[in-house]
Amino acid sequence: MSGTNQPDLDLDELKARIREQAASMRERAAAATPLPPDGSSIWSFNWLEVKSRLKIAAGLAQLGVMPLLPRFHGLKRRLALAASRIILYLTRFLTTRQSDFNVCTLDALRGMGEALHAIETRLVQQQEQIRLLEATITQLQLRVASIGPIRRSELERKAS
Repeated sequence: MSGTNQPDLDLDELKARIREQAASMRERAAAATPLPPDGSSIWSFNWLEVKSRLKIAAGLAQLGVMPLLPRFHGLKRRLALAASRIILYLTRFLTTRQSDFNVCTLDALRGMGEALHAIETRLVQQQEQIRLLEATITQLQLRVASIGPIRRSELERKAS
């Protein structure tokens, strides 16, 4: 290679690297999750709703809790609470294991939700990086196209 072609080769090599990086980022993002092509927020996930539902589930996960029985009053309420205590005591061997399972499942779901949220955030960041790289490529192409062949040869002579 001669010294006169070096600026063009460096620019072409830089453009090729940027294109490769953008293509690989696009492929990884597309393989991870199908998104709308324009990057709009149609795909966005409602994390507040998920957290709210997990909070409700956490309240229901413990099976050995005494019921409140708000519709009973007086003697009926006392009898219902006594019956509830007896039933809870007799079924404790079942409810303890089920409660443990429920709590472990909720913890796993919370962890997966947090990980998924982190992945979604990273994906949005990568899409923005891809857009910036594509804009940089476009600007470089316009700059290279605007330089005439005479000016290009002058720049090559100065660089060598």
